[in-house]
Amino acid sequence: MGVRNCQKRLKKGRKNMQRFFAEPCQIDDDAHVIHITGGDVNHIVNVLRMKKGEELWVSDGGKKEYHCVIESLSEEEVLLHILYAQEPDYELPNRIYLFQGLPKADKMAVSYTHLTLPTIRLV
Repeated sequence: MGVRNCQKRLKKGRKNMQRFFAEPCQIDDDAHVIHITGGDVNHIVNVLRMKKGEELWVSDGGKKEYHCVIESLSEEEVLLHILYAQEPDYELPNRIYLFQGLPKADKMAVSYTHLTLPTIRLV
């Protein structure tokens, strides 16, 4: 079986859930709804061609992520019902400690690029 056939089979059974960002003023926690407006409406309706009942993730920019289902679609607004909210936890549980000598100038730039990863702790 070729690589292409394997990729098709993997994609066939699995669908990636779309993610969007919303301003805190668009999120109504008490009513369990999120109002998506602006350019994201065009992306959801015309580009992704999502339908009522499809699920997606919405982030408020740092404090919470919301797992939602589409309740209604229009040209001006997409109304989402919040299924549940969670606090994002993207940091790995393990810490990486780096011990490094002083590299030459050209390799120092590469080191700085990799040292900015959030899981690396410098000693």
